[in-house]
Amino acid sequence: MWKFTPILKHTLWGGSKIAELKGMVDKGESIGESWEISSLAGSVSVVADGVDAGLSILQLIARDKECLLGRRNYERYGDEFPLLVKFIDAEKDLSIQVHPDDAMASMHGHRGKTEMWYVVDAAEGTRICNGFRKRIDKSDYSQMVASGRIMDSLNYIDIAKDDVYYIPAGRIHAIGAGAFLVEVQQASDVTYRVYDYMRRDANGRLRELHVDLASEALDFDDVGGGAIAYEKSGDSAMTLMQTDYFTTQLYRLREEYVRDLSDLDSFVVITLTEGECRIIEGEESRVVAAGDTILIAAKAQSYTIIPSGSVAFVEAFIEV
Repeated sequence: MWKFTPILKHTLWGGSKIAELKGMVDKGESIGESWEISSLAGSVSVVADGVDAGLSILQLIARDKECLLGRRNYERYGDEFPLLVKFIDAEKDLSIQVHPDDAMASMHGHRGKTEMWYVVDAAEGTRICNGFRKRIDKSDYSQMVASGRIMDSLNYIDIAKDDVYYIPAGRIHAIGAGAFLVEVQQASDVTYRVYDYMRRDANGRLRELHVDLASEALDFDDVGGGAIAYEKSGDSAMTLMQTDYFTTQLYRLREEYVRDLSDLDSFVVITLTEGECRIIEGEESRVVAAGDTILIAAKAQSYTIIPSGSVAFVEAFIEV
């Protein structure tokens, strides 16, 4: 199993929660995202410690192939890591945006971007946009964006800790100020900004919008997108999302737990959101804490969690 050096993204809307969760020294720069595992060009994760320290995720895959990704994942994705896992801290509102699906993104040499959000924490009154509140005509779209009336058509939802939201490609969406999330998504960084509140960047320039591209990506019939219901058992896996691109589960544990992986033909990503524990896989053992993310290879038959008090984590994998 591997831990990677987080790739920190400093943004005009970020805050201090990522640094606080990870116990980092805050240098006063707003951190909007921490890319926990990524194989995207320019942001390739590197192993933080152990015998493979300094190797990139791409080098690990090239070396271990289906033993790392799983046979069917390796056939499907080759030498790329198919997910991007992040922490997101929104101290200010993010832009209203949309992601393309695979068909549209492939025309530009990328994959589409379907994602899910698990709410680690949310300030009182925090909300997100998830889909349209009412359908709008595509012919009216550009004018509504230019006048700011696009916001009147959006489906805003108040969010709370432990909520889960699905953001399929094509859905208009935005993360609101006060949200702290784990995001699991397809390995893509293609985002089309629809509206950005007339904000200016550090150099005083209005941030670029992608109104025309967004109009091709948007599903104008996608109305409403509430929280995903899941059974909150608290003593075993709570399935959050099952899609063609990823499956995610939430665990809240106080006792030792053995996760059987013998029937799973996939890597597993574990992202801790609360507490501390020891993870044992094969002959490896390591202590991890909130803010850490661990990758376990597909060849593993099981892993064991030994909580120190209590622990919560999101698990992500791909069931092909």
